Amino acid sequence: MIDSIWGIFTIGLLLGAPSGIAPGPMLILIISETLRHGIHAGAKVACIPLLTDIPVVLISGFLFAQISNMNILLGAISLFGSVFLLYLG
Repeated sequence: MIDSIWGIFTIGLLLGAPSGIAPGPMLILIISETLRHGIHAGAKVACIPLLTDIPVVLISGFLFAQISNMNILLGAISLFGSVFLLYLG
């Protein structure tokens, strides 16, 4: 068990940092905006996921809480997922 907030922060940083610096479309957008319009524009673009991810997480948590008691629906989702994985394999 993690005993302190610093331990949780360190684990989050170690797990999240590689994802944050992975090359991809968002990193290219941040670099291009920074080069075109300066560091402040690049910082604004870099902070946008912090604002846009909050509603997605809240809605996902709400939906999961709603369907967590529906065993038939969870079973159907599990069955569909397993069939899809078999199809991919």
